[in-house]
Amino acid sequence: MKKLFIILLSAFSLTAVAQNKSVAILNPLDRDGSVSSMYKIIVRSSFETVASVTQGYESFDRTALDAIMSEHNFQRSGAVNDAEIRQIGQMAGVDYVLVTEVSAESGYLVVQAKILNVVTAKYDRAVDDLMEMTPPTVKEGCTTLAQKLFRINMQTGNQKGEIIYEGDRYVGEYRDGKPNGKGKLFYSDDDLSTYEGEFVNGERHGYGVLVFKNGDRYEGEWMNNQREGNGQMFWANGDKFDGIWVSDRRLKGNYLFANGDKFVGNYDASENRTGVGTFYYADGRKFVGTYSSGKRNGKGRMYLLNNESYSTTWVSDVRSGSYTYYYNDGCYETGYYSNGKRNGEATIHLKNGYITGNYIDGKKEGKWIQIIHSTSGDVKWKAEYSNGKMIKDWH
Repeated sequence: MKKLFIILLSAFSLTAVAQNKSVAILNPLDRDGSVSSMYKIIVRSSFETVASVTQGYESFDRTALDAIMSEHNFQRSGAVNDAEIRQIGQMAGVDYVLVTEVSAESGYLVVQAKILNVVTAKYDRAVDDLMEMTPPTVKEGCTTLAQKLFRINMQTGNQKGEIIYEGDRYVGEYRDGKPNGKGKLFYSDDDLSTYEGEFVNGERHGYGVLVFKNGDRYEGEWMNNQREGNGQMFWANGDKFDGIWVSDRRLKGNYLFANGDKFVGNYDASENRTGVGTFYYADGRKFVGTYSSGKRNGKGRMYLLNNESYSTTWVSDVRSGSYTYYYNDGCYETGYYSNGKRNGEATIHLKNGYITGNYIDGKKEGKWIQIIHSTSGDVKWKAEYSNGKMIKDWH
């Protein structure tokens, strides 16, 4: 079995990418002398190329590295022991040594790569691959291995690690010094705590969870740092919204209050209730009607607990104008609201007649007349009310 060793020296920092770290790459080692110089050049060049285009790294000067190896009698082929790994790290000013071992047989190359810590000489990461021994395949395979060892997302080109971005600490995928892909951002400002999810060019974009320092939390879709699409907002006071967001504001959905009330409907640009909506009260009542500026405005219907309901017009949450009240026995009442209360003449429509009279501030007042239709003729009853209480009844 033929073996090929490649040593990659890497200064690796997880806390910042403002200053590139030097990567030194040695010539490949061929213990049996059976690997051509062409493949050695391809292998070394592949790793150098990845190092030179990777954010946070730069390729260590090849001539300077060879001079260090020659001056201190290190094997320039890359066969070094643990002590020499530590010594190379000190001389070259690097933090890691990457060793890649490749075994060639029957036209194939098995590549095993490790990143070694120059302090402990223990490997932090290891990868391996099998590739056909042709120049294009070896170049592609070594490039892929280098990307893995530098923790680059093969599909997006993103790196993985920890950086400082605009004063905040970020852990995850990044590119060009900005969060890209999936990761977690720890904020240093007074309002935001953390965001964990997807990023594009440093902005919250895709799906993610934003936690505020006051305990509020949003889980859902983002676009250019704004809530956009489906999402849920959880407030520290126990309120919750589940619905669609546009330009960082609620558009429509379900708002559940901590006390058990719930609103289902639409919101305007100021996040006030607007248009047709339904409000479910925790005690079992329900309102269906039109909203504007966050209040009931226009026609609507209130459903009560005893299977009764009434429809009328609301003005800034106050009942106003004509109404119809539906009793649970099939009868109904018509009249007028003013200042939110029944006022003026009203009629209760019975199955076989009617009752008519007046309200003042929601209470029956004065004489009320009841007419019952029958085959023998109409029957008439009268009653008199004061402050809502019947004080006289006769017929």
